[in-house]
Amino acid sequence: MSEHNKSLLACRMMPTIKGILNVIDEVANSDGSVDTGDSRVESILKVSNACKQGLEIISDLCLPPVKPRWADLTDAGPGVGVSKYEVRFRGAELGRIHNSDYRVRCHRLRGDTWQGEAERTNSAISDALVDGATLEWEKYRRFEDLSEDEIKAMSLHSHEKYEKERMEKNAWHVCKQVAERIDDAPVLKNYISSRLSESSEELFFFNASELNAYRNASEDSKAEIPGAAYFRKIESFIEDHYVRGEPFFEFCRDACNSQRDASSILCSWCTNNRWVGPVTERISQPLPDKENPGHFMDVYEKPTTDRTQDDYQPRKFLKDLYEQNAISADNIIQTPSLLSVLPTMSRKSMSLNTLVI
Repeated sequence: MSEHNKSLLACRMMPTIKGILNVIDEVANSDGSVDTGDSRVESILKVSNACKQGLEIISDLCLPPVKPRWADLTDAGPGVGVSKYEVRFRGAELGRIHNSDYRVRCHRLRGDTWQGEAERTNSAISDALVDGATLEWEKYRRFEDLSEDEIKAMSLHSHEKYEKERMEKNAWHVCKQVAERIDDAPVLKNYISSRLSESSEELFFFNASELNAYRNASEDSKAEIPGAAYFRKIESFIEDHYVRGEPFFEFCRDACNSQRDASSILCSWCTNNRWVGPVTERISQPLPDKENPGHFMDVYEKPTTDRTQDDYQPRKFLKDLYEQNAISADNIIQTPSLLSVLPTMSRKSMSLNTLVI
């Protein structure tokens, strides 16, 4: 976007954003002496109507849509693994925000990390970072912004707080230096696009603490958590549209048509938001090829119906056997999925890796 277009966008959006913030402040600072159901609804409608005006302006800009089919290929580490509740929840939120047709988050194998974009990038960061120049660590020195009287008046608690804030500022400064140094560094046939992470105060998803509280609360007390109605709405969206397997988390528009019990009616989101690209369906899970032992069938030839979740997923079978105490390093796994796909040495190697994990 050119500077001219950015200025035009700011001219249209800034008054609306200020109006939204003013309405929120007005509601937050309103007299709570008369706290009835009608007054709360009226306050919510004020904020909702202000936000709708902002969305209408964004819609009038006719911005290009986000790609409707999205794949995240990651490892299974913290912050990206599908086993983490917040990762699944944020993925569903992004799917709704971007009006996605299809989204999938898939984990790469531990010995197959070269296929992950992040791993390929990480392998080249050291070469870009170690260029002979130094990093300035202590940009903000101790007490340089305080007078002698302020230093003498500090208590132990205030000193510890001051040091913690100073160290955090220095850490952000070093991160900024690293991001600038590796930006545009060559990686294979491409270049690194480096950006500094946002601080927790500036994150787009600001309700992590409330989400964790909702997740950990009992069923009887969930309704008391701020934002409980919204959290339940997204959970229902996940239940109706997402499929979670051992290494993946997959979304498909109109999946509510088949995942709801004995129902052929689309949910309100799918009814109001139709396909951006061509109509598609879920990608079929791997299926061993009986005509070619040791291999999986072609993805376009596999059946997509009458399948159970992770029915031929070796790692899932191994985890189930491990929980049943039916696996050891000395016995060769005798399960349909492993026997039909993996050679004997691979099965034994995989069993050893699972036991170590």
